[in-house]
Amino acid sequence: MKKRIGYAGLLALLFLLLCVTGGCKGQEAQEAAAQITELVSSPGNLQFTFPEGWTVKSNSEEGQKEGASAVHYEFVAEDSLTGSGIAVIYEDLHRIQGGNLIRMEDYLTAFQENLKLSGDYRYSCGEVSLTELYGETYYTFSARVEEPQLTQQFYLRRIEDTVMMMTFTVVGEDSLENLLEYGRSL
Repeated sequence: MKKRIGYAGLLALLFLLLCVTGGCKGQEAQEAAAQITELVSSPGNLQFTFPEGWTVKSNSEEGQKEGASAVHYEFVAEDSLTGSGIAVIYEDLHRIQGGNLIRMEDYLTAFQENLKLSGDYRYSCGEVSLTELYGETYYTFSARVEEPQLTQQFYLRRIEDTVMMMTFTVVGEDSLENLLEYGRSL
């Protein structure tokens, strides 16, 4: 059962990696950069504002339908210059067998194990800790990928029977601190 916990979230991360490594770029994404600069994540009570040059795909653009999956992509955003990105994803634990009984510590352990087992990327994960961000307490850990070379910082918290996950992907000379400035609490 542990292997199923967070599996849907892992698929969401692989989607983000696809975007960061160039798979989401194109004319449509470039047009979206000029049109979408501010997004509100209502379940998490967060607002993200992106500068010009960022491409943003929201859940409606990804063709997601309510109730179609355990994972709800709120949005995936990427800096078209650096390749750094931010994703906000929700996973409905009711859609995982026994999910409403899952402790966050177990969810995080299984999630890290799934990251390390993802076939296309070799992740090394840091220690999980608690931190304050945007006025809430999150479990957080970093994960590094050697090829392509990037670092991801994960922030997870439980909102009733849903896990909210924010993933900040740092590429090159960009910094986590720079990416964190784009979000705020409502």
